[in-house]
Amino acid sequence: RPPRSTLSSSSAASDVYKRQESVLPIINFDFDTYDFGEVSEGEIVEVDYTFKNTGKSNLIIYDASASCGCTVPDYPKDKEIQPGESGVIKARFDSSGQTGKQVKSITLTTNTENSKKIIRMSGFVINK
Repeated sequence: RPPRSTLSSSSAASDVYKRQESVLPIINFDFDTYDFGEVSEGEIVEVDYTFKNTGKSNLIIYDASASCGCTVPDYPKDKEIQPGESGVIKARFDSSGQTGKQVKSITLTTNTENSKKIIRMSGFVINK
């Protein structure tokens, strides 16, 4: 009778996954939440979110979508960020028509393990 394998199929699959995971890109931000404090209604808030690919393969940001039309993200489209390279996602919040406490988010779709990353900005808009 042949000896039985001590590896179950699920642990073999998990070993393959771990090897795959170790070569994926990793997106690391200097900060992923920004508090802009208080601004008057109508002011524009611009934030640069600097990130670095600390993984072992090229990072691709497929999409950056904002939680509302008042926030516009600008990101490196059609560009692969190599391991060790940095990039910037620029976010622009137009406070026109917005008053009170504001929390805006931008959802990034990437080729990292989790595939989604949310960056945020928040603050208070004072009515003119």
